Amino acid sequence: MEKKIYEILGIKHYRKFVLFYKSKFNKHTKTEDNDNYFLRGYSKEDIIFLKGQFRKNFNIHISGTVIGLILLIIFLLEAPVSMLKVGFAIFVFLLNGYSCMLQRYNLLRIDRIIKKYS
Repeated sequence: MEKKIYEILGIKHYRKFVLFYKSKFNKHTKTEDNDNYFLRGYSKEDIIFLKGQFRKNFNIHISGTVIGLILLIIFLLEAPVSMLKVGFAIFVFLLNGYSCMLQRYNLLRIDRIIKKYS
């Protein structure tokens, strides 16, 4: 059920966007993919390692989501309200919020794969 909610919120489109942007960024900077987002191999240990990476990424992005929300509240309470600051806070909040949802969505998918191995 949780997976369906993420799909309704557009997480599949966001995932495609992130992968597209990451591939363009890697090509531009001539860097290779790291272990944070991609599977190293197809063994159970590799899948469990990736699950741990997704959890770490989730914790990082949840912090960014909270910071974005706090900034949004602070900037909305300022007088006069700066729309540039509010826009920035909304951007930080949404970027990290969707990243949290993507990590959670991926964790659900990985748990399903790990159950197949068990």
